[in-house]
Amino acid sequence: MSYQKVGTPRAYIDMIQPLLENGTITGSDQITGSGLLTTASSIIQLFDNKPNNTITIGGNGTTTAQKITIDTNISDNSFEIAEHATLTSGSAVVTHTADSRIVAGLKVNHAGIPADTTIATINSTTQFTMSAVVGIGHSGDDENLTYNDSTGSLLNQTMFVAILGHNFKSADAKFRVQTDHSSGFTSPHAPTMTNVCNATLLLGSDYAVPTTDGWSLITYTQDFDNRYQRLIIDDVSTYDTDVKIGCILWGVVYNFPNAPDLNIKKSFNYDGLKINESLGGQKYAHATHLTNSRWATTGAWSTTNDISFKTGRKKLDMSFSFLSESNTFPSDLYNTLSTRNNNSILNRIVMMTNGGMFPLLLQYANDNADTDDGFLWCRLDNEPSFNQVAYNQYSTQLSFVEEF
Repeated sequence: MSYQKVGTPRAYIDMIQPLLENGTITGSDQITGSGLLTTASSIIQLFDNKPNNTITIGGNGTTTAQKITIDTNISDNSFEIAEHATLTSGSAVVTHTADSRIVAGLKVNHAGIPADTTIATINSTTQFTMSAVVGIGHSGDDENLTYNDSTGSLLNQTMFVAILGHNFKSADAKFRVQTDHSSGFTSPHAPTMTNVCNATLLLGSDYAVPTTDGWSLITYTQDFDNRYQRLIIDDVSTYDTDVKIGCILWGVVYNFPNAPDLNIKKSFNYDGLKINESLGGQKYAHATHLTNSRWATTGAWSTTNDISFKTGRKKLDMSFSFLSESNTFPSDLYNTLSTRNNNSILNRIVMMTNGGMFPLLLQYANDNADTDDGFLWCRLDNEPSFNQVAYNQYSTQLSFVEEF
C-alpha cells in the first residue's frame, strides 16, 4: 500500500508523558538508566517526544549494555483478604512465583495444613474466591481470599516501544524489552515482541535488530501487568560507534474499531511561511520552518540519509459514523480502573493525549507498516464532539496535524 492510503487506522499512544503530567510518576526517580548512560537529565530527555533531539548513549568499541528502566507506579494485580477470620494457629499469605505468575497460597501453621501449601495457581482469572478450613482441634473459621483486578490493567493492554532517530544499524546494536513486578528485576519476564517496523527478531533470542538506521517499532503483551518495564540496548558484536537515540515512545496500542468514512481530507499547511509584498508590488518570502528537522543519521521518518523535497505540515481529517457507545466512551468517566483499561476513542485518542497536548503515532492502516509511507507523527488538532445518530450509535470527526 502506498500514497498514504487510509484503511482501518491504528494509534500508538505514549504513556510516559500522561503519567508525568498527572503525577503518577515524577521523573528521574522513576525513569532511570544504567550501563553506558546514567545521567538523570539525559535519560529523562529520551522521553521528550523530540526525535530530532539526539542523545548520545555511548559505547563505541565496548560491549556494555544500556538499561532504561521505568517504574510506572501502576500497581500489579494483587490479592486482598475479603474476609479475615480469627486464626490463632496461623495466618494467610499470598505470594508471587519466580516467573511472576500469580499463585495463591494459604499458610496455616500447626492447623492440619502444611505450611506454605499452594492451594491453586491462577493465570488470568479476574476474580475468584478460595477457602480453607482450619484443622480439627484448632480454633478459627474458614478463611476466604478474593483476588480483585487492580488499577494496573493498562499494562495488560498491547504495549509498544518506538525508538526514533537511532543509529542502531551503524552502531551494531540490538534491543529487547523486559518486565517485572520487582524493581530489582529478580525474576524478569521477556514478553514476546512483534516486529512492526525495522526490528528483525533474532531466532532463539529475545532481541530485535534494526536493519537500517532511522526508527524501529515493536509491540508486546505481557502475561501480567508487571509494574516495572525495561528497555535493554546491547551490542550485536561490539559497538562500531556510539549509540545515538532521538527519543523513545512507550505506551499502549489503540486499534480504531473500523475504517473512517469516505470523506477523508488531506491537506498541507505552510504555517512557517510568510509572504510579504513591497511598496512596489514585488513579493518576497521568509520561512521559519518548512518541514521536519533531520534526525541523527537519517531524514525524519526515513531509513536513509537522502534529502527529501517533502515540505509542508500534513493535516488529516477523518469522520467516523455509527460508532457503538462502548467504542466511543469509557463506561465510567471518573473511575480510575475504567479510564486506564478502556479502549474507546474518547479515552485513548482524546483524553490520553490531553486533547492534543501530547503527540501520537498514527498508522494510516493497520495492515501497512511502511516505514517511509505508513505513519504520521501528529497531534489531535480539534476538540471532537460526538453526535448520536441512532440508538447507542455515535459519529465524530477527528483532525490530526503533523508534528515536526
